[in-house]
Amino acid sequence: MKLFPRSFRVSVVVITVLATTIAATVMGLTHYWTQKARSESDLAQLLRLSATESASRVAEWLKDRRESAVSIAGSVTLVEELRRLRHLEPQDDEYFLALYRLKKELDQNTLSRQFIHEITIHHPETGATLLASTGEDVEVPSAEHDDRGVSEARDQPWVSSMFAAEIPLPDERGASATGVPCMLIAAPIRDGADLYGVLRVRVRVLDIGDNLLRAAAAADYSDMFGTSDTYVVSSAGVLLSPSHFEQQLKLAGRIRQRSMLELKLHVPGTDELTYAFRQSRQLFDLQTFDAAVELSGYEGVRGHAKVGAWEKVAGTDWVCIAEIDREEAFAPLSKLVRTNTYFSLGIGLTVVVLTTWLASRVVAPLQSLAQVATRLQSGDRSVRCGINRDDEIGSLATALDSLADAVQETLADLERNAARLAKSNRQLESELRDRQDVEQQLRNANAFLDSVIDNIPTMLFMKDADDLRIVRFNKAGLELVGCSRDDLIGKTDFDLYPKEEAEFFAEKDRHVLDSLKRVEIEEEELLTRKGLRILHTKKIPICDEEGKPQLLLGISEDITTKKQTLEALQAAKDAAESANIAKSDFLANMSHEIRTPMNAIIGMTDLVLDTPLEAMQRDYLSIVAESAESLLSIINQILDFSKIESGKLELEAVDFDVREEVGDTLKSLGVRAHSKSLELV
Repeated sequence: MKLFPRSFRVSVVVITVLATTIAATVMGLTHYWTQKARSESDLAQLLRLSATESASRVAEWLKDRRESAVSIAGSVTLVEELRRLRHLEPQDDEYFLALYRLKKELDQNTLSRQFIHEITIHHPETGATLLASTGEDVEVPSAEHDDRGVSEARDQPWVSSMFAAEIPLPDERGASATGVPCMLIAAPIRDGADLYGVLRVRVRVLDIGDNLLRAAAAADYSDMFGTSDTYVVSSAGVLLSPSHFEQQLKLAGRIRQRSMLELKLHVPGTDELTYAFRQSRQLFDLQTFDAAVELSGYEGVRGHAKVGAWEKVAGTDWVCIAEIDREEAFAPLSKLVRTNTYFSLGIGLTVVVLTTWLASRVVAPLQSLAQVATRLQSGDRSVRCGINRDDEIGSLATALDSLADAVQETLADLERNAARLAKSNRQLESELRDRQDVEQQLRNANAFLDSVIDNIPTMLFMKDADDLRIVRFNKAGLELVGCSRDDLIGKTDFDLYPKEEAEFFAEKDRHVLDSLKRVEIEEEELLTRKGLRILHTKKIPICDEEGKPQLLLGISEDITTKKQTLEALQAAKDAAESANIAKSDFLANMSHEIRTPMNAIIGMTDLVLDTPLEAMQRDYLSIVAESAESLLSIINQILDFSKIESGKLELEAVDFDVREEVGDTLKSLGVRAHSKSLELV
């Protein structure tokens, strides 16, 4: 489906009409939004001014009545008479004269202020009524036991909430009736620190509506809008002032006599408080002092869409709300919308007529140009416009013909260049494939190298030649130092080791890079997370084609176990040698110590054998001499063992008789064998 008709003439008309309509709509909307913003600004200012002025007047109204009560309580006559009564007894004549003067003073104040209905004086401790006045010479029995506000007003003035009077008061028509809205205001009667009583004033509040009317008139508000209304609301949502629409509210059954204290700001037919009241309570939560305005519309107490503003009444929890029916408030804007709509339709019709006439003058040449362009697009390069006119269409036709010639030449050049470009593309594709193969081989080689390096069982690391930062660390090295690769890559020795140890490593590294020679460190200690390790390290500079060092390669072998094994073997060897020397020394000393007494035994035995002896004695002594000689021979052999261990043994060739040696041995053993009834053969 096409957006515009196929006819060029109709398309021109449609496009022009649409463009004009859009322009007119935009202008109308711009004007509308400008007027809407201005109207909303004026309306918001008007509502805010009305709410603010009303709240101010109500605050002044309340302040005037509170100050009146304070002024009466501070009367010199009241203070003096109450001071006098404190020192008098009820049976004294002066006591009744003082009461009379007090009553007269109260009556004068009641009559001089029309809003005061009664004045009472209460005992500050018990709250009992001491005296009451309504401006007439009558008693007020209803106030005898009413002590509301007495305890609260001992230190400062007290103001009650608005309530319906339980005693008859003058209503709007001047007739006496109960249920008339009123308030109680109490103030202490003091003379310095002495408290003589509490004065309480009952105030009629029906005149609060007059203050709101004066505020609306001052804001030029009530005369402009017939649906305007301004009222005061308590924290419970109850009206504290009369409404302009009390008659309609009575007909709707919302109130019986008056809106004050009877009407609660509920949406008709529900228990939901109106939007204006709910939003107005936020002024107290936010502690703001600026009046809030709502222009989008909300349902009011009479069920109509409203716009309004609300402001706090200073010193109270009351709120003044100023409202207008939204329909009436924005009536000028609705009229403006209708005017803009009629204006846009008129402009559209005018444009249709003018565009139709203009299109008929230029459509035919443009259609010819369109046909030529269509044939050129289909591939017919020989077609030309051939229009000779001195206007813009003629210039367009000439330009189209020139463009067709240029396009034809350009296409021929493009075909030639396309062939060359195709050949170049084939060469580039071949080179690209070769480069991809080389890159793949390089990636494979790097992967192989990475695998080899990571699987070498010896620690291997690489550092950048410029700043000695670690750029590579294999798996064996990570296991040795007990760190992860992220803990090491990009770090220097100063980031990983104590300063002295890091300076030692850095000095060795710089020496390798400056000398361009391999350096081998036989033993170096490295404190790792697994403890102190001893490494045998080789450091090799890795240079580029120009011989400039780029990397430092380090290969470190953990020789801690080997070192410990060698030290253990050396210690064992030293211990064995020490033991052997001790043994040799012991044998040598023992042999020398034994040979001395043994030589004495042999010598004495030989001397005894040279004396006359019996045959048996001689045999025994011969055995002793031979045994001593044998023992001496054994000692000499022990000394020979010591010489063997010390490498000083000398062999000596001596002739001996085997039979004789065996016989001598048997003789030495014969005595013991004979004692055991054994016979040696």
